[in-house]
Amino acid sequence: MYIAIANSIGSSSNSGGTPVPPPVVYVFYLQYSNVSVAYLCDNLILETEIYSLSSTLNVGSQIFYDIELTSTANEGFYKNGNEVYYLNEGGGYIAELFYCSERYYVNDCSSQYGTFISVAYPTGTFIYGDMVTFETGQGAGFGFITDFTYNEGDEIEITAIGVNQGGNCFTSNIAFNPILIADSQNILLRLQGGNSGPENLASMGLNALNYTYNIQIYYESDNSSGNLYVSGDIPISTYNLAAEDTFNLGDFVIYNDPEDSFNYVVIENIISSITFNNTIAYSNNDGCSFPFFLREAPEVKTYYCYTQNDDC
Repeated sequence: MYIAIANSIGSSSNSGGTPVPPPVVYVFYLQYSNVSVAYLCDNLILETEIYSLSSTLNVGSQIFYDIELTSTANEGFYKNGNEVYYLNEGGGYIAELFYCSERYYVNDCSSQYGTFISVAYPTGTFIYGDMVTFETGQGAGFGFITDFTYNEGDEIEITAIGVNQGGNCFTSNIAFNPILIADSQNILLRLQGGNSGPENLASMGLNALNYTYNIQIYYESDNSSGNLYVSGDIPISTYNLAAEDTFNLGDFVIYNDPEDSFNYVVIENIISSITFNNTIAYSNNDGCSFPFFLREAPEVKTYYCYTQNDDC
């Protein structure tokens, strides 16, 4: 006799990136030589009048029908919660014990909640590296599956987002490091930075970015020196931020004085943020900044994007 569990369920999504829930019917097989019989995990003999000599059900436990432990249970499959056990014909002993459902360890990519254990799902619903989203009492986030367990957990529901990143929280790791340039009557903001990877990040026609800034500038000019306060937005519709490389998205005029000439400028304080079209942004500091992104179109991926914010 051979008992096997059919692990054929995985996470998926449709062409629009919307998560598709996995099927809920799960079966296991009792196999005698070349003959297989399928059993539904939700259609087994429930443990109602069955008793055991041990406090927990383990392989080798003897199962009885009555509390006096005089009537041995018959050979067959029985269900106890998410456990399924097979009684052999030799006195009602448990010959095999396995599970119809399992829970998953999830690594939270925003590092707010650490690693937690999900609610129970049909065995094989997720595999290592599957990305998921979740809601907790502390807020929303995303992470990836690191392992499975049959133990009780934190009872947090998780939702597949249709991508497996092989244990990477982020496929791109972006850091913006803008600088100021004095250019005669203009002050320019050079929008530069780097991507430490492991993949490039491209706009792909649907993920334009918008850089928002509020900057305190110290300046020296032909006529004076002191502080300026400027704010605005820089929209970038097309970009390709290569992995393991630096980038420069251009020089943008953020201040102009036709009656003066600037010789020196430097950032004294900056509050900046970035948004990407067709993404969901997540925060780990009560909404002060949103550096974690889940991109839904044109392909699902998650990435980190840091922009300096001196007030956070």
